[in-house]
Amino acid sequence: MRKLIRKSAFADLRINLMLEELPLKICNAFWHPKEKRVTSYEKLKLLSVMGVVPFYLEQIRRKTTHKKIVTCLANGPKELVQICAKLGKMQGGLYSKNLDDLVKAGFVKRDFVWDFKSGKEGKLSRYRLSDNYLRFYLKYIAPNCAKIEKGNFSTSISLHLPGWESILGLQFENLVVHNSKTLWQMLEITPEKIVAEGPFFQSATTRQEGCQIDYMIQTRFHNLYICEIRFSKSPIGHKIIKEMEYKRKRLKVPRYCSIRPVLIHVNGV
Repeated sequence: MRKLIRKSAFADLRINLMLEELPLKICNAFWHPKEKRVTSYEKLKLLSVMGVVPFYLEQIRRKTTHKKIVTCLANGPKELVQICAKLGKMQGGLYSKNLDDLVKAGFVKRDFVWDFKSGKEGKLSRYRLSDNYLRFYLKYIAPNCAKIEKGNFSTSISLHLPGWESILGLQFENLVVHNSKTLWQMLEITPEKIVAEGPFFQSATTRQEGCQIDYMIQTRFHNLYICEIRFSKSPIGHKIIKEMEYKRKRLKVPRYCSIRPVLIHVNGV
């Protein structure tokens, strides 16, 4: 827990206590080792929903623009121009400032692309809703507040909620990205070997096709670890091989870079 001094649209909260997400190893300790009936799938499903405690939930309700932005991001990452187009607004300083507020508050993460040759961040970026509980709130709690208050609606994650599978996929992606250091250890990549890392996208142009990578690591040895993150209640089929090969072919990288596909999944293959 740490004190954060904010100078943003949330000016009424000068000093706040922001809770950081706990690493997965620590979260696992909440379940007793003897509780073998609680599967990894169930644990990850719960953690994918809860995410970070949204300290500014009440403030977002009071700030209409901020609420519109996070609602827009609830269905997946977007560039600033896409956010403005979706909301029917002109791209300008106001929305950039509001997004910056949300980034500082911990609700939104800004992911930059990078140059493969230099490893430096590029100008292109996407904004991603990083608070998992906020997405769950926006998608399932807020629209059903009246029913919930009357006791006529259950928000249990065991139910088949509308669009639940796709939303859970986004939630699990966040969970993995937020535990990237654990992933480095599993891949035996030390921090000093990493040139750049994070979610990555390649915009479509006349010379190249568009491509989106859930998470990618570039090392100083010119290795690119392309990570595909899947959350499924059933084992992943062999179709995933063709899908990842398709992404590999579309991704435009220098010839001296070697690509190493990585599948991060739940419930086997």
